Amino acid sequence: LAGLYDPAENGLTIDMWSKSDGDQIRELFDKIKKKKLSNFSEKILDIALFTNSYIPENNISLNEFLDFKFDHLIHKKDFELIKKFISKNSNLKNTDKLVRFYVDYFLTRSELSKSCEIFEYTNNFSDEYLNNFKIYCLVNKQNNEQAQLLFDINSELSSIDSFFSKKFNVLMGFDKNNDELISEKNILYFHLSHITNKNFSYEPNMNTSNFIWKYLSSSNLLKKAETINIDDIDEIKLIEKAANEEIYEEIELLDLYKKFNFDFTQLYNPLESYENLPAYEGRALLYQRFLLSQDIEQKLLFASKLKSSFLKSNLNNLFNRELSKFLKDINS
Repeated sequence: LAGLYDPAENGLTIDMWSKSDGDQIRELFDKIKKKKLSNFSEKILDIALFTNSYIPENNISLNEFLDFKFDHLIHKKDFELIKKFISKNSNLKNTDKLVRFYVDYFLTRSELSKSCEIFEYTNNFSDEYLNNFKIYCLVNKQNNEQAQLLFDINSELSSIDSFFSKKFNVLMGFDKNNDELISEKNILYFHLSHITNKNFSYEPNMNTSNFIWKYLSSSNLLKKAETINIDDIDEIKLIEKAANEEIYEEIELLDLYKKFNFDFTQLYNPLESYENLPAYEGRALLYQRFLLSQDIEQKLLFASKLKSSFLKSNLNNLFNRELSKFLKDINS
């Protein structure tokens, strides 16, 4: 049994899933993933998935059925519900995926205390990463004896790698040297790289993982958008990518576009000029012309071209807010 609700609460039974066919369940959940559910429909799905019941007996394993529950919780990002589920099912041995999502989400946002609180509700995990995370949480809470004991047990089981071992010794004060070793393997290791290096510096690039971008942003380790050199092509492309991932605000990128210098001919005939420019520079031209235009039809034209340029470059999340604001302000 793995759930939150007693079957009787909603007029259900403990064997409500028992005779269901796994193939049909997969098909239904594939359809559900593609739909935006109403609040009412999502509540029904919550009840169906999180009522305590036996698993289906046909064509589906326990782990696969639990995955449907976990994926739904992860998709909802309802962390109180996740915490409640883990707490009520503390003996369940398959929750590593859910626990890891919880701790990584908050550490990426530099909320270590929120990450660590989940270990108050469960100890039932076998994942090396989560064991290391718990050890670090104990050190952070200054429970050094407990941390050392857990570290020693895991070391005897050969489940502590050299990177974490090195960082552990620095955190415990056994190694007084400034440790400049950086790992991008996961968010915990990147965080440890940061806090054990007094001179920490990291320049993201186009291949930098999204979780690192978010961590850098939440830890105030990113360059301010206004300091970006517009002559540096790579930096402009990085800002566009980061803004698309909501690391930078959309308006920060648009303000950067205002700094580009264009001659009179380019601004007078932007539709001819922008296609001969690099994509990012063409977008800057279109945005400036959009701002300069007084005629509504012209503004609509340049807004449309600009949005199309973003879509063509797979920057689908950009020029949404500014465009929406402009359209709402038009007097019909």
